[in-house]
Amino acid sequence: MTPPVFLVARREYLAYVGAWGFWASLLTAPLLLAALIFAPLLLARAEPPRALVVLADRPSDAARVLAAYEERARTDARNEVFAFLSAAAPAEKDAALAAFDAAPNRAAALAAARAHVAQAAPRALGAFPDPSPRYSVVAAPAPDIEALRPHLSGEQSLPDSAGLFGALNIRRDSEGAPLIEYWSVNLQHSEPADMARGVMRREMQREALAARGVSSEEADALDALEPQIAQFDPRPGASAGAVTAREQAPFIAAAGFAFVLWMFVFSIASMLLSSV
Repeated sequence: MTPPVFLVARREYLAYVGAWGFWASLLTAPLLLAALIFAPLLLARAEPPRALVVLADRPSDAARVLAAYEERARTDARNEVFAFLSAAAPAEKDAALAAFDAAPNRAAALAAARAHVAQAAPRALGAFPDPSPRYSVVAAPAPDIEALRPHLSGEQSLPDSAGLFGALNIRRDSEGAPLIEYWSVNLQHSEPADMARGVMRREMQREALAARGVSSEEADALDALEPQIAQFDPRPGASAGAVTAREQAPFIAAAGFAFVLWMFVFSIASMLLSSV
């Protein structure tokens, strides 16, 4: 004879599993989580490039900051092409990326990768990405920050009727140290200033090393030094080589199942508490 407690548990389990609210909450939780993670990325890709102006006491400072933004746009485009090829044409991924890397600039790199896909995998060409840069450095419509204020506040537009998102003003003090001023009405957005800070930090290092007789090429080589990292498993019977992604897969799977269990618990916790 089945104990009454099991009959009650069976009845409660079937009641919860058969409720539409249980399945709705179970499916809604991962969808909301995915929306919170991927929605900002999709919105950032959908919006047009943000127009920036770079003013600098030294033309070389402005040129280095501009080069950093161009490199960022090229890297973002390469990542998007890599993700697309990994899903749509994995066999042509390496060759297309090699053509991308061999091109002299971002536009030529996208054209080279597209041409390779058109020749080797024409069926995937229709969905080939056309990424736009996150930022677009434009010519300054005014010679200084004071004259740029109407453009930055939105009172005036650029010659192409677009709005000016922000302005970087890179000054040098009496000792030659750079001072970065970032002007924008978007008070919570500091990424342009952070990118310029990284560029000028490397420039300060080059200048300090140059004062000690180290050339800019040697300074760049020193800055590129980075140790290699490999992880090993000390347990008996483990592979003698470095730990691979396949060996880390059990941990990733366990984390995924733990997350699914967490969703199950929290999705039915309110119903369980109500029943109790």
